[in-house]
Parts: sequence; structure tokens; C-alpha cells
Amino acid sequence: MERRQPWRTKGSSLAILLLILLAALTWATARNWEAIKIGIAVAFSEHRPALLRDAEWGKPETASAFHHRFPDGSSEKDLLAWLAANHFGIDQAAHRAERTVRAYPCNERIEVSWAASDGIVLQSSAEVSEGGCL
Repeated sequence: MERRQPWRTKGSSLAILLLILLAALTWATARNWEAIKIGIAVAFSEHRPALLRDAEWGKPETASAFHHRFPDGSSEKDLLAWLAANHFGIDQAAHRAERTVRAYPCNERIEVSWAASDGIVLQSSAEVSEGGCL
């Protein structure tokens, strides 16, 4: 009578387990392909600048992190540097800046405006709004 080697039994069991896992993964992937594509799109979308993550659409008063960083009396130079670093199109003469964040499922439009005198911010506002949805 021939005896099986214990390592062969374990190896066969492991191979069968791996095949079952691979089959389950293939089935799950095929079944959820749309969800996977959406997840990938969201993961690779642009995101708002960190100072504006708390802002709600159409409610500039909710951009509290932005207002905390650039309160009345802050440096206009610092605000302009932040806007440039975050890829805003800046119209310094009009004291306005704009940016579109290309995100999934909706793009977002960000408008920043401010009043300044002698390099000091007297008032600032940041508003996030819907910029087109799929």
C-alpha cells in the first residue's frame, strides 16, 4: 500500500483553495465591474484644496478652515501665494480667483474674492458650487 506524502496533500489543498479564491474573485469582479469603474474614477478625481474641504455648495460661510487661515487682517501676499499654489486663475486687479476641480461625478467651481488695502486682506470669501455633473 502506497502512502501519500503529507506535503503533497497540503500542496494540493492549497492549490485547490487558490483556484476557488481566484474563481470567486473573477466572479465578483465581473459582477461588480461598474462599481469598480466608479471607484477608480472617484479615486483618481481631483480634490478640492484642503482649506476648502469643509465648504458646502453655495454656502461661503461654511468655508471655516479658509476663513481661519485668511481672516480679516491677514496678508494679501499669503492669500495670493496660496491661490497660486492651488492652481487658481488669479485676477489680482479685480481681487478674484477661480478654479474648476475636475471630479467624479460632479465638477466643482471655486470662486475666491477679497478686498484688500496696503497688502492687508479686509474681507475674503470662498464659494464652492456645482460645475457640471455627469
